[in-house]
Amino acid sequence: MATPMSQPSTKPSKLIYILGGPGVGKGSLSVPLANQFTNVYHLSVGDHLRDLLAQDNSQSTSQSLGGLDHETFSTRMQQRELLPTETIVSIVDAALKSIYDTASASKISKPIILVDGFPRSRESAVLADARWGAPHLVLLFHCPRELAEARFLKRERSADDSAEVFRKRYDEFERLNGEIVDMYRATLIRVDTETLPWESWDRLHDKVGQLMKDLGGVKSGISHET
Repeated sequence: MATPMSQPSTKPSKLIYILGGPGVGKGSLSVPLANQFTNVYHLSVGDHLRDLLAQDNSQSTSQSLGGLDHETFSTRMQQRELLPTETIVSIVDAALKSIYDTASASKISKPIILVDGFPRSRESAVLADARWGAPHLVLLFHCPRELAEARFLKRERSADDSAEVFRKRYDEFERLNGEIVDMYRATLIRVDTETLPWESWDRLHDKVGQLMKDLGGVKSGISHET
């Protein structure tokens, strides 16, 4: 069981949450968005959890797994179950601290962090807001379910990514995401991602490019290539 977190961590300068069901393009669009700026970092929570799962049991600690032992963490991940609220917030908190330390080492005092795939429940959002403050911007990526499923099954992320897994995750997203959207409606921007990748990118850039600059994003000079 995760240890309750009463003390806030060092708060990153700016947080942007990336919401969306499986297969909608969160990672494929977040990465080039982060690359446009020297002080913007991308944290894929799903990839981070998979990295923790891949660690040797001897390398894992209860603290690094948000209070869970490796066996429990592994079982919940393999069964595609949501982690307990305090566990997932603790894990994301540690990842944010690591990014913040990396930014500080590069003399970047005010990083902007794209948190991709979090929060996935209202409870996690509430605890995260209490710990770090509300996000400065929330992006909701959306495309038709059939297209999201086709993309999900085409990517080679895991041999276990089946149509059944997609349905479980997508149904869970639809059931829980409405409450999160309601929480962040004032700062939420919807981005349709049903078009070809470069067209979805253009749509995203048109909607949030200036907002990123307004939040303090420093252009890197790297152009997005399609």
